[in-house]
Amino acid sequence: MQDADRKPEVFRFFAFLLGLLLVIGAGFVASSLYERTVLGEHSLAIGKAPLYTPYYLARMLLALALSWLLVAGLYRLQASAATIRRPALSAAKRAASYTMLAATAACVLLFVANPWLFYELALEDEALEWASALLPLASSLLMAYAFWRILRAERRDLRRLLMLVLTGLFALGLFVIGMEEISWMQRVFGIATPAAFAGNQQQEMNLHNMHSIVIGTAHKLAMYAGLIVLPFIVDVAPKNRLFDLLEDFVPSRFVLAISAPFAAYNYNGWNFFLTPVTVFLTVFILAYYALAARRRGDREEMVLFTALAAFVVLGQATFLALGSGFVRMWDNSEYGELFMAIGLAVFSWQAAARLVARYRAAPASYGSLQAGGMTPAS
Repeated sequence: MQDADRKPEVFRFFAFLLGLLLVIGAGFVASSLYERTVLGEHSLAIGKAPLYTPYYLARMLLALALSWLLVAGLYRLQASAATIRRPALSAAKRAASYTMLAATAACVLLFVANPWLFYELALEDEALEWASALLPLASSLLMAYAFWRILRAERRDLRRLLMLVLTGLFALGLFVIGMEEISWMQRVFGIATPAAFAGNQQQEMNLHNMHSIVIGTAHKLAMYAGLIVLPFIVDVAPKNRLFDLLEDFVPSRFVLAISAPFAAYNYNGWNFFLTPVTVFLTVFILAYYALAARRRGDREEMVLFTALAAFVVLGQATFLALGSGFVRMWDNSEYGELFMAIGLAVFSWQAAARLVARYRAAPASYGSLQAGGMTPAS
């Protein structure tokens, strides 16, 4: 299909996407204003037990409807050559996805069987926190290595410059995420908390606990968007220059499968309007991947994505039903952060591998960025 033939298809797809995102954003703003002015809720109800009043139940149904409309609409508008129509996961990747699913399910069962042990494993300086820190730090090193390879490449064009900027930003961002998780190794080296961090909720040397609700919520929403929603959008979208240009930084279907289970770990944020939206979006996205696999006769992938969708529903329902058993209300978010870090690490590994392979090859093997678009190198 020529570029001119694709333009209406691309316009319809992205116009619908932008329109629904604006509607969801308007719902968030309207509900936040109502809760602040009428209900007297000044913290978006984050960090409180889930509420099931008529207002919150109606708002949850709205989140359900908007999530279904967004995912179903994009699936209906999918391109005729959309990658969601093609098999993507090898046997090894399916096995890794099932392993992740089993690990997250085991954590839910641990909470049901022994909430105290569930709590103890999430304490400061335990294995859970260190894994949540070391994975981003290791991913930062991978991105730094990719940056170095791009820097040394013979090729000199706008795409290379863009890849340098993005790779550098990812390496820096991952480093900050990892160090923030362990308060920049403050406890390891016995550093006293500086006066500048006097307002820190944990009295530690980190930034995310200075404004934990805002920063923590923004971090989780970014992870949902990047690791779960974005791969689906790219998999159903018509071919376009933006996604072609950023292909090395687009999370794959495998990243989505690995990351999806963490959508169920948000008990202490359930009252926040966008939390049910992310959960419902995840379930519908997984369901449509299962449907796409069924339509192309891929039974293995259909079963995998059905199992992932079922886990998100059952895991979320378990935490909501038994959440009063948490020793600390935010304990399950600590597990969610670990699973987010795993998804981020898988994405970083894939992105770094693509970039290293691309910039190791001879310059003539690349596409070049000319006249605002990508054309094959001569």
